[in-house]
Amino acid sequence: ASMLQLGSLDREGKQLATMSTYACCFNYAAGASVTDGLLVEFGTWAGGSMRCFAAGIQQTGHPNRAIGFDAFKAGFIGSNAAKLRGTRWWDPKKTDYEMKELDLLPIFNWNVQDVYPTVRAQRVNFREHREVDSKLSGTTVDVFITDAAKSAAPLAQDIGAVAPYLRPGSILVFADFFFTNTVDSPPAVNQVLFVFGQLVSSGMLRLLGLTGSYGYFVLMRGVSRDSVSRLMHQWELKAKIGAVCKNATVASIKAMSSLLPETPKRYSDKIIPKLRRACRQ
Repeated sequence: ASMLQLGSLDREGKQLATMSTYACCFNYAAGASVTDGLLVEFGTWAGGSMRCFAAGIQQTGHPNRAIGFDAFKAGFIGSNAAKLRGTRWWDPKKTDYEMKELDLLPIFNWNVQDVYPTVRAQRVNFREHREVDSKLSGTTVDVFITDAAKSAAPLAQDIGAVAPYLRPGSILVFADFFFTNTVDSPPAVNQVLFVFGQLVSSGMLRLLGLTGSYGYFVLMRGVSRDSVSRLMHQWELKAKIGAVCKNATVASIKAMSSLLPETPKRYSDKIIPKLRRACRQ
């Protein structure tokens, strides 16, 4: 019950703006794995998931280890501002435009600082390497999360941006790995097929686990921005080959089907049928 509360309620018991309450225990465990490096989240938004990651870090006794990167603008992406409905931050007197312009930075701090007082927020474009470097230079990253990537190329961009700071053993968390709107997208842009058909099959990543829309992986070898870019380019060419796409689909479905005690209905009823359609495009 306490983990459910951590992932759904703020310090005063008010509803959080989050869609990942179900993953809080896994995210807490990822945070608790931080040792000598940082936990970095791209697309941290209002801090709903960071709250769980950061609470895990707090148990290690290490301060100043969590950094959230975002534009911190409620409506920066589409209709995200609507996720604030039902929270203390929604103001029905404001227009849709005003809500989209709402600054999320104070909300992020409110949602996370009570469980991890030394969390940091960086209002930068994390797809710009020089901006990421200006904040991470001289550090290592133990846990990297992207809640921004919905398809293969942006996922490769996000991994590439943080690649110089990763090390073998770093945990990578893809929060929108099974994003419903793109899970049946063509193979070359399908992030699920890209990960299992290229990043896992090449030995770069190993699957740790799946829950809901989240995928958890461990980095098996050092990577660079150039190496991640090459893997993405190779996938765009290979994905056109029917046998390659089929093998990636089989590997993806096998990973989901290996979950115990049984394959969750979200995967068997929604995700797997969509993945099977992807190679037909």
